[in-house]
Amino acid sequence: MIIDEHDASTKTINPWRLCSMTQVEEVKLVIRLIPIWLSCLMFTVVQTQLATFFTKQSSTLNNSIGPHFKIPPASLQGIVGIVILFAVPIYDKDITQA
Repeated sequence: MIIDEHDASTKTINPWRLCSMTQVEEVKLVIRLIPIWLSCLMFTVVQTQLATFFTKQSSTLNNSIGPHFKIPPASLQGIVGIVILFAVPIYDKDITQA
């Protein structure tokens, strides 16, 4: 953003040496987002590890329902999403309204 002697003496403006005020402010805003991105990255790592352990644990369970039907261990991960779909509206209606 600062014009020095080199920029003042040349006729053409080099965009890599001289930025507008808007560009400087936008870069500052993006830099302020870095801690949020890093914290989201760590949350994703923890969630991925949890899913891996859940699948590993479900491979040791007795996955049979009846004599002819067996549930694959990886499909048990979908039960978590289904439980969340039903639990969140119940939580919202019953617990937060009380």
